[in-house]
Amino acid sequence: MNTERAGRFVEDAYRLAELGWALIRLDGKIPKGKDWQHTEPLSDPHQAAGMWAEWGKRWNMGVVLGPSRLCVIEYDRDEAEPVLLDLLGGDWPTTPTVRTGSGRRHLYFEVPPNGVSKAARDGLELRLGAHQCVVPPSEHPDRGIPYVWELEPWSTPLLTVPADALAVFAAAPDELRERLRVDPDAKIQAGQRRDQVFRLACSLVARGVPRDAILTAARAFNETRCEPPLEDAQVVDQVDGAVGRYEPATALAGTSEVYTPAKVKSVAGGAGVISHPSLSSQSATWPDALDADAYHGLVGEIVQTLEPHTEADPVAILSQTLVAYGNAVGRTPYALVEGDRHYLNLYACLVGDTAKARKGTSWGRARAIVSTADPEWECRIKSGLSSGEGLIAQVAKGEESEESDESLDPRLLVVESEFVSALKVAGRDGNTLSAIIRAAWDTGSLRTLTRHSPLEAEGAHVSIIGHITAEELRRYLDATETANGFANRFLWLCVRRSKLLPEGGSLPPADVERYGARMREAIAFARRCGQIQRSPQTRELWASEYERLSAGESGLVGALLARSEAQVLRLSLLYALLDRAKLVQPEHLRAALALWRYSERSVRFLFGDSTGNPDADVILRALRENRESGLTRTEISSLFGRHASAARIGRALDLLHEKTLAATPETETTGGRPVERWRAAQ
Repeated sequence: MNTERAGRFVEDAYRLAELGWALIRLDGKIPKGKDWQHTEPLSDPHQAAGMWAEWGKRWNMGVVLGPSRLCVIEYDRDEAEPVLLDLLGGDWPTTPTVRTGSGRRHLYFEVPPNGVSKAARDGLELRLGAHQCVVPPSEHPDRGIPYVWELEPWSTPLLTVPADALAVFAAAPDELRERLRVDPDAKIQAGQRRDQVFRLACSLVARGVPRDAILTAARAFNETRCEPPLEDAQVVDQVDGAVGRYEPATALAGTSEVYTPAKVKSVAGGAGVISHPSLSSQSATWPDALDADAYHGLVGEIVQTLEPHTEADPVAILSQTLVAYGNAVGRTPYALVEGDRHYLNLYACLVGDTAKARKGTSWGRARAIVSTADPEWECRIKSGLSSGEGLIAQVAKGEESEESDESLDPRLLVVESEFVSALKVAGRDGNTLSAIIRAAWDTGSLRTLTRHSPLEAEGAHVSIIGHITAEELRRYLDATETANGFANRFLWLCVRRSKLLPEGGSLPPADVERYGARMREAIAFARRCGQIQRSPQTRELWASEYERLSAGESGLVGALLARSEAQVLRLSLLYALLDRAKLVQPEHLRAALALWRYSERSVRFLFGDSTGNPDADVILRALRENRESGLTRTEISSLFGRHASAARIGRALDLLHEKTLAATPETETTGGRPVERWRAAQ
């Protein structure tokens, strides 16, 4: 249990260190070590994760507020919530929030330039400066109840604590009004620069400032506040990430106002004040609805019954139920393709807004039914993808394998509510996660060839469910190499909230039990099966579809869809076994094709014009932003800080022209050498 607890701390420590939070050990709620108030954030999140690999087995985790530039308001939900809501002007803030082990709430804000160090009023408490707060996944020292993130800081931007609330706290008794001295012009050091530039850009997007003005402001902010300044390409990347993620609150297109460093401070509060505009989930090119064929059989009935009782997307419920069922069955039924066995383990990633897409809600619905069918399977659901070694350890035979049935269970369902973390890890040099994920999908034979402590697992049955936002996916899955590494083993599915249920939804327990019982029968049937084959009619249908499924294409879209035949095969097996059929019938294949086609449409929506060449994608975005004037070679070179060679830029431009994404360049006569001007294709 201590090892599992440590694993949760490792994951959170890494994420919080990435945000620049200063973490300390706590004995219950008491800080360990001298001068803990002066603990500085670690610049390397790997170091934080390594420390908590050991500390998490024994200690709780806290964050020192002053060095982390954080302010926390603690309140009791029943008694003080109305008072706090009044202080906040009647609008509840969307900012990182913790439910404590005693049932109270912590609201996390970005620290203001000045404020009280600690104050209490009307059942509320405000903390900042030389104070600490317990953070999840710590447990209450007396009650043993874990602290839980209700809104996680790695997916919810920090707001700045409202001035009106500070004023009320500042009116508390004198002994509680110590002033925090924070220099608003203090230099931002390495490890926090990109995050602060991103926050600044987000705050300006929220105010409707156009991209060009945001970029000017961000560059000025970078030059005056960051020590040393970021490279220009890094600033551009942070600005584009903010522009792509947030929907402007007010349209100010066409403004010519120049944002100087002074203007940046007045608009964005010096360090980048965050508002929280809603993520845009509407698009004219959103994938067409899932075909009715996909709602075949038992899983279709489950979705139909659940649909009136949830705001979750039916696609999310359907896909996650299929993944969960396939994992619960285990590694008995299979299909044979040229000597290779394909089992029921699937990887699926839901792409939608952070909270509004109801991705977590959809998983809860699917999990309840499959857990009812197989209660023992529930313990095989884990989270925390951080390394290939860690994944193998969950399914490898240990020293106690002869005594422990659990250690012999090869099933593992990894559910990552923040799948962006896995993408970041998989892209790091030397990390084995990508290779092990590929092996788990392909064969189930997992091993690392390290010199001192090699790990090995045979017959592993690993399934993965991931949740991610579209902006995160586009930002971190930006190369064909990454897609080929492990992303083409995933079904990528766009999801969004299906309806508004102000009072929430509640599925009758009798329905959960009824479908759990039918799922139990389908699981038992599948476990008695071996090789599954297609019926003669299905083979005819497969032959008619095979050419289209096998037709490859270039670019990132082609890389993500490269395993279409295998994905459809596995989906058809699941539909057949849920019908308790030993032969895949045409209706099972049609259902699989329908879900795969929705995944295809999702990928094209997310990456439609992405070339798989990062240089070409940067140029294409710039050409579209300058559609009327176009860009010269010199201006294109400036996009890369003049660090990209002419040959490298030439290859990217040739690719855009080949794909008809860029028009044939125009040659302009000047007093000297002719100028080549490029424009986006109409």
